[in-house]
Amino acid sequence: MAGSKTAIDRISKRGGVYYYVRRVPKPFAALDRRVIVRISLHTGDLAAARLAAIGAERELETLWASLTGQEDRDAWARYQAALERARLEGFVYRAAPDVVAGLLPDLLARFEALADRPHDRGAREALLGMVPRPEVTLSTAFERYKELCKGENLGKREDQLRRWENARRLSIDNFLAVVGEDKRLDQITRDDARKFHRWWVDRIEAESLGRNAANKQLGQVSRILHVVGDEIGLNLGSLFSGLALDERKQRRPPIPREFVEGVLLAPGALSGLNLDARVALLLCSETGMGVEEVTSLLPSHIHLDCDVPYISIVARDGAEQKTEYRPRDLPLVASLAIALLSFVVAKWAPAYVKVLLTDDLISKAVNYGFGAVEGAVAGKTLSLSTTNLVLAAAEQYAVSSAPAISKWLGANLRPLILAKLSALGVVPADATAEATGAAVAAK
Repeated sequence: MAGSKTAIDRISKRGGVYYYVRRVPKPFAALDRRVIVRISLHTGDLAAARLAAIGAERELETLWASLTGQEDRDAWARYQAALERARLEGFVYRAAPDVVAGLLPDLLARFEALADRPHDRGAREALLGMVPRPEVTLSTAFERYKELCKGENLGKREDQLRRWENARRLSIDNFLAVVGEDKRLDQITRDDARKFHRWWVDRIEAESLGRNAANKQLGQVSRILHVVGDEIGLNLGSLFSGLALDERKQRRPPIPREFVEGVLLAPGALSGLNLDARVALLLCSETGMGVEEVTSLLPSHIHLDCDVPYISIVARDGAEQKTEYRPRDLPLVASLAIALLSFVVAKWAPAYVKVLLTDDLISKAVNYGFGAVEGAVAGKTLSLSTTNLVLAAAEQYAVSSAPAISKWLGANLRPLILAKLSALGVVPADATAEATGAAVAAK
């Protein structure tokens, strides 16, 4: 559209101030009746004028492009276009009654700007306030709100966006059902808000619901109405002020440790889960990570080749954190680190899967230890010295089987092997305690 000339080529100085000056292209002559467009750049500095001219040209061409589809646009788009057209013409858009009732110099300036283009309907509608403000009702308010919130939702994943949208759509739908009619925003009253409040109180009593759900919907409806109302210049006041329900602080009873160890994490309890689900469950139970945090982990967030393995919880595009306090580093216990390592390897280095799966690695290491030490067999009580020999042989096997993580294994493997030996019933309690103490002291 710009042709061979650039925005800088269209700069002209008049009375010490630079202007962007351009003839209206023929394809838009019927839509923009100005023969010559002259836009003040509000500066006498050439460098600043060049930058301003680029912006002025972009806005002008956007206006011309929008004018070509004006007949087919909805009421909201036409209203927004009128606001923008008035701004580009150097005026603030006002509704026709406000223009007439305003100051005489402003009214005369608007007519003067239209004097040489009586057939420019777009300019006439924008400067004289002839495009009515669109009516926004409860049924259409959420779509406008969703458009206005695009910026704050940029960091959300598709699933997060879906849940964000569904929750707020449900809130506004409930409010509409309680009000009983599809009112315009300027018709909504404090009584409507109180009616919604009473409806929630009745639901809580009848269905034993939590108060948090009510407060969420009251807050979401209030924000939707105020954000959209502010966009169209509507002051809704304090419709929902003071209507939040007092929430009682209640702690959920903890799950007994015996149930976690004996049922949820019992041997074979997770065998029906695939590797992804198994590791996700372990991460949630051992670290307190949320489901969103677990499912949005990237390889770069998992640090295993160090003395103390840990996970970094970070906010990023597509993985927005619930609060500003959520990003953190979480240390991993030995068994969880091995399990997570198995997951990482399974996803990004399949060739190592069979070697690094936790139980498989430990079992092979213990079996190797039995085979390397004469007289050491499963089901037979071992002396302390024989136990240490089996441990040394098992550690040597594990480290040589996974050289990429030998540093980490060397620091964390012995307690896992001891636990495996104890489960097989071949290590006396005193030997286990002594060997464990020696391992801790050496570490």
